[in-house]
Amino acid sequence: MYDRFDADFVRVCAEVELLEDPDDEVNTNDLDIQISCAQMSQLFLNLGFVRPDGRESEQVQLANIWKIIGGDPHGKELLPLQRAKVIMCAIQNFHIDWIIDPQREDFTRVSPASIGRLDGNNMFLKSDEITYLTKKYVDLYKNRMEKLATDKKSDHLIKAFKKQKYGAIHQYRPSISQKNQRLAQEKLLKEPQMAYMAIEDRLIKRGIDVKIEREQAKLSKDKKEVAEQPYKPFVREISKRIAVAKSITMIPKMDERNNLSKWDLLHMESKKNLTKRDLPEDEIKLMKE
Repeated sequence: MYDRFDADFVRVCAEVELLEDPDDEVNTNDLDIQISCAQMSQLFLNLGFVRPDGRESEQVQLANIWKIIGGDPHGKELLPLQRAKVIMCAIQNFHIDWIIDPQREDFTRVSPASIGRLDGNNMFLKSDEITYLTKKYVDLYKNRMEKLATDKKSDHLIKAFKKQKYGAIHQYRPSISQKNQRLAQEKLLKEPQMAYMAIEDRLIKRGIDVKIEREQAKLSKDKKEVAEQPYKPFVREISKRIAVAKSITMIPKMDERNNLSKWDLLHMESKKNLTKRDLPEDEIKLMKE
């Protein structure tokens, strides 16, 4: 909020010819510039603290502010611009380090007749005095907020008009290398249906394709290993009978599997990997028979 005010302050100072070039880096917290009462009123007007219609109550408030920063009742002398900026910050309730008075204690009663401490071009305030000024000049604060809202609305309307007249102006324009562009076009020609799929559907399809590729690679590897074996394994008849008996005793019928719970099915699958010594005696006898 203060950064916005500081930028507006520099711009308005250039408008009233207090600064030569607003683009130059200027320390606005230490300005050695003298202004008159009329110039101070113009600053308050351009920054939106005072309405253009010139209400009498607001003019009285400006006269009080001129008196607070050390001005004479007739408004003929020149005063530092820095003091006017301090008052503007206090009206907006900016408790900033370079405004706070380090030599006076806080939490003491505020005297409306003697607000702030003048020290050369600078003016220092206590936190209680800043709060007091914010409450006293709340009308000026409201005027400032209304001007900011009006400026924001005007900027929005100008951007909307330009967008309607010239089209949307995209500030961010991503670029792509020629190699990536060529690869994207080749992939689009290879799988044109992928261009119209959502990202999540594309990822799911890619995961299924990778799984199928891995299974095919595994089958090809197994076939190759079997083809390269120099011998054909021999299985005895008794081993075949044991394998058949084991499958019969351990794997129930499909109707029975449907009635089993998930945990029973897991237990059944685990029994497939049991060795002979892990089997119960009755199953071992069945295998021997």
